[in-house]
Amino acid sequence: MATTVAASVGTGGEGDAGADASAYPPKNCDELVLCGDYSRGCTGCAVKGPCVMAYEGCFGDKSCVEFNMCMAGCEDDVGCQGGCAMGNPLGAERYNALVTCIICDSCATSCSDSASFCP
Repeated sequence: MATTVAASVGTGGEGDAGADASAYPPKNCDELVLCGDYSRGCTGCAVKGPCVMAYEGCFGDKSCVEFNMCMAGCEDDVGCQGGCAMGNPLGAERYNALVTCIICDSCATSCSDSASFCP
């Protein structure tokens, strides 16, 4: 079984275009335009709304947190990323569920630079 590996979510974007997602919850997180991070922009909105279960399922789970830490240490090293996934398939699965919810489902326009991670 192949495991898809996605890079860290929510590290892109600049400026205030997607200010704190809790300031004014939009009807659709993608309206915030900025991809953002876990506390602002579309990503911040998504983890507080439509992706809250995936977010809590990942960061409330030791295997997912360990996978995220492993991936963060890899930067752009695809071999390293593959090693993280092979060594922690449950963490990879939960992390990828979060990435899919944010990038592919809730923030497809705002996070379009990361669309290559979508199935």
